[in-house]
Amino acid sequence: MEDPGTVEVDVQLGWQRDGQGEGVYVPDFEVDVGLLDDLELDVDSAFSLQGRPPSSPTLDILWTSFKVGLYDWEDTDRGLAFAIGVQIGPRFSIHGDVDGPGAGGLILVGGVIKRLHFAVSGGIAHDAAVPGLPRSTAILGGLDASLDLDAKGRFDLTGQLFVGHHLTGEPTDYGGTFGAEYNPTRWLTVSVSGMIGEVNGGFACGAFVGVSPKFRLWK
Repeated sequence: MEDPGTVEVDVQLGWQRDGQGEGVYVPDFEVDVGLLDDLELDVDSAFSLQGRPPSSPTLDILWTSFKVGLYDWEDTDRGLAFAIGVQIGPRFSIHGDVDGPGAGGLILVGGVIKRLHFAVSGGIAHDAAVPGLPRSTAILGGLDASLDLDAKGRFDLTGQLFVGHHLTGEPTDYGGTFGAEYNPTRWLTVSVSGMIGEVNGGFACGAFVGVSPKFRLWK
């Protein structure tokens, strides 16, 4: 979680192919705002251009949520840490939400073992309706990990596994990402990553570049 008064803007640009065809993501973004020691505001969505050549601009579901830290423990001498939290909030559609927004919630468990950082998440997403389609409800799960390659943590290897099992009949999404990060300062991260899996009922793959600046709004 971000320190109070600290904002992180995570932006990824790239290309992805899935069961709905090809898309150029410009951008996939997440904004995290530290409000209190154990409270963070997150805004997450993506803007994409579908097809070849890219056209049909689409904004994904916009998830506005609060992340709450429930428990944390740290042993700096042994390089160990552990934390538990929750993330919950409404999920909005750009199509007017004529029957109201959806909602999402996750249980978050994270830890540090020396240079290895990991986070496990699980929960449910109930999305707002899209014209012509019913609401979608899915059980979500994920594992994120990163490994510091140097003592200062400037170079990292990253990986992620994800799964989304839909309770409303859509195909199950699953896959993984892999990549590397460079952290020239504690206020900036630059990344490259690739993705492979099955998304929207078909084989999926993609490649992305990202930048994640941080800045302070207040002390």
